[in-house]
Amino acid sequence: MTTQQAMEALHALPRMGQGAPGLARMQNLCDHLGNPEKELQCIHIAGTNGKGSLAAMTSSILTAAGYKTGLTISPYVVDFRERFQIDGEMIPPRTLANLTEKVLDAIDAIEAEGGEKPVEFEAVTALAFLWFAREKCDLVVLETGLGGARDATNVVPHKLVAAITKIGYDHMEVLGDTLDKIAAEKAGIIKEGTVVVNYPDQPAEAMGPILTAAAEAHTSIITPDKDDLTLLRGKRLETPHRLRRLSRRTGPCPVRTRRTTPPWLSKSRWLSGASSAMIFRMTPFCRALPMPGCPPASRCCAAIRCCCSTAATTRTVLKCWPRP
Repeated sequence: MTTQQAMEALHALPRMGQGAPGLARMQNLCDHLGNPEKELQCIHIAGTNGKGSLAAMTSSILTAAGYKTGLTISPYVVDFRERFQIDGEMIPPRTLANLTEKVLDAIDAIEAEGGEKPVEFEAVTALAFLWFAREKCDLVVLETGLGGARDATNVVPHKLVAAITKIGYDHMEVLGDTLDKIAAEKAGIIKEGTVVVNYPDQPAEAMGPILTAAAEAHTSIITPDKDDLTLLRGKRLETPHRLRRLSRRTGPCPVRTRRTTPPWLSKSRWLSGASSAMIFRMTPFCRALPMPGCPPASRCCAAIRCCCSTAATTRTVLKCWPRP
């Protein structure tokens, strides 16, 4: 099976289940795969706004702190493999194809036994669990797909943190038509022994279900004080519009990789992107402030776990050195 065939096979699975919403299908699939979810220590993130950003930042922080960190997000931006990352690196194409075959074999076995066929998101989540368990990740950051209580990611038994971002009206046909119903679904990721981190400006209507879930799980809620936060400001970053104009002026160039030896690090690599607009998409978390170990004139790129700088000459080049 090729990588393209693997992605097509996953996309061909049903989007929604036929039976009642719940975790039974996902748990059955994990059972057939040897329960990789039981080997993971997770930070679980639910909410309406900011889940993806919080997941990316949390993963980047843990990686910089030295933890081998898995990250699964939904949806992806450019490449399907963005949904599976370890330390900022996407799953290798060959690994994606091999693990997809394992998941599809498990699905075939479930159907042969007369069980309900898992849906696409469940298969994708199970694939992520398999990879993270095989690679022995120290920590895994999970972004929920829809809701929380009945979301496929909620089968994980070992959660260190359950984070609830701002709750608003979303997927009302599934989650409910009021904020308290939606919040109750999303607060379903809270389990006993889990530290709960809550968005500081949560709507009052959403707080009731969150407090109830925390009380039932015998855990407390940490709500950050926005007055304790400091906004770091640096140089203005390139905007997508400016990069797009630069791309039209300089034209596309092929992607290529080569190793060099800068004076401050024994190994490095630089990437020439297809265009400057593509480079902007490749580095969505660049900041103007350097990280420890990065050269003073560089930016921190959490998305690809490196220090980088950009220079526009005859074509835009992204120079990327892995952080020490």
